Amino acid sequence: MATSEHICIDAVGVVHGGAASILRALIAQLEHEHPQADLTVWCSPARALRFEPSGGPRVAWLERPIEHDHLPARVVWLTRALASASQRRRATQLYTLNGCALAPQLPTHALVQQGLLFNSQAAATLSPTMRARLAVLRRLLHRALPHATTVTVHTPWLADALLTENLTTRERLSVAPSPQTLCPERAPLPPAWYAIPPHARCLYLGNDLPYKDLATAARGVRIARRDPACRDLTLITAGPIDRPLPDALHLGLLTPPQVHEALATAACLIQPSSCESLGLPVVEALTAGCPVLVADHPWSRHVAGEQARFFTPGSAHDVAFALRALRQADPNPRPYGHPLR
Repeated sequence: MATSEHICIDAVGVVHGGAASILRALIAQLEHEHPQADLTVWCSPARALRFEPSGGPRVAWLERPIEHDHLPARVVWLTRALASASQRRRATQLYTLNGCALAPQLPTHALVQQGLLFNSQAAATLSPTMRARLAVLRRLLHRALPHATTVTVHTPWLADALLTENLTTRERLSVAPSPQTLCPERAPLPPAWYAIPPHARCLYLGNDLPYKDLATAARGVRIARRDPACRDLTLITAGPIDRPLPDALHLGLLTPPQVHEALATAACLIQPSSCESLGLPVVEALTAGCPVLVADHPWSRHVAGEQARFFTPGSAHDVAFALRALRQADPNPRPYGHPLR
C-alpha cells in the first residue's frame, strides 16, 4: 500500500565529492526519520555520476537530462520544472542540496553549501565564466531562500552570511553538526600509494580551482623537503584535478572506501583552501585519526576546533613549518591505519 508521505530530493548537478557524501548522509537520515516514506532523488544522468546511488527499496533515483554545465537548463529546472515534477510525484516535502530551488507550493528544506557565493575574494580567483555562473546561482538563492520552510548550513560563518543578507530568519535557520560521511569500509589504493612510506604521504583531497590554493600546499612540501629529516615527503592529490602537479602523485577520483583507506594510512591531510562551506575532507580525516594541517579560517576553526594544526593562509613556509613539526613529533610511520593488501 502506498504511503501518504513522499519526499523529493533535488540532487541534479551532484556528481562526485563532498556533495555526493552529504547526499548519501541525507538519504540515510531521511530513511531513519521517515521509515514509511517514499523518497525520490532527482539526479544527473547516470553517465555523469561518479558515485553509487544509495538507499533502500523506497528510494527511487530518477534521472533528469540536464548536463552539469548547462546553466540555462539548470535555471529552468530550479525555477519551474522541479516543482512541477515533484508535484507529479505527489511530494509532501522537498529537500534541495543547493538551496536554489523555487517551489513555494511545497514545504521546502534548503541545504546551503555554496560558501563561495558569499566570499568575494575566493570568487574573484575564478574565470569570468565561472563568476557569471555564480552570479546566476546567487540570484536564484536570493529568490528561493525567503520561501524555504527551513534553511540548513554546516558552519556559523555561512549562517551569518545568510542573515546579513536577510535571506532567511534565525527561526528558520539552523547550523547542523558535521555529517559523519566517512565510509566504514576500506578498499585498496593504487600500488603507487603503497610505494611511498606511510610517514611521507602528504594527502590533498579536492579539486584544483584557484581558491583551493593547492599551490601553497605544493610549495610547502617542497620547502619542507629541504630539511634532511623531511626529504622523503611526497604530496599526493586525489580528486578532480585538471592540471596534475609535476612533482606530486595524482590518484584521480577515489571511491568512498578508498578515501577511508587513504586517510587511515596517510601521514597527514593538507587543506589550504580559502573558502569551504564545510570542509568535508577535514571532517573525515579527523574521524579517521589522520593528522590535519589546515589554513586558518573561520570555517576551519569551527570544523577542526583544537584537533588540527593551523597555518597562515597562503603561507607555504607555514605549511613547511607544520610538516616539520609533525615529523619531529612523530618521526615514524603511524601506529594506526594499517594498509590493505
